[in-house]
Amino acid sequence: MASEEWSERTVRIAGIQLPLVTGGSGKPLLILHDELGYPGWLNWQRALAKERTLLIPMAPGFGRSPRIEWVDNVRDLAGVYARMLREEGFNDIDVLGFSFGGWVAAEMLASNPGQFRRSVLVAPGGIKAPQGELMDLFMVPAQS
Repeated sequence: MASEEWSERTVRIAGIQLPLVTGGSGKPLLILHDELGYPGWLNWQRALAKERTLLIPMAPGFGRSPRIEWVDNVRDLAGVYARMLREEGFNDIDVLGFSFGGWVAAEMLASNPGQFRRSVLVAPGGIKAPQGELMDLFMVPAQS
């Protein structure tokens, strides 16, 4: 799948295949989608792509990206993305994470803050509320 605005390729990392959507030009921006999966190229991405190169990995097991058996938690997924950035030659990159993607970005930032320049976390999951319990998204089957 591709258009003139964006393209999709598969990146091989640690024996897995990770779909990666890229588009635009300028300083790279890593975008991590929410728990519903990658929704496709949207108007706000089109606008951002006028000044930034967008890197949008499709999280394994979300949407049409195949599940990876050994990715059991957010920290594992953060490690996959961090390795992808290293192997693709990106460091000192900006990150924008939505909900579940914000949680993954927070794990990446906590593990290696030097890998990032700036971060924006939009309604990140995974933050412990003063009361109640967090739902473990890895334990909930995705809707088909």
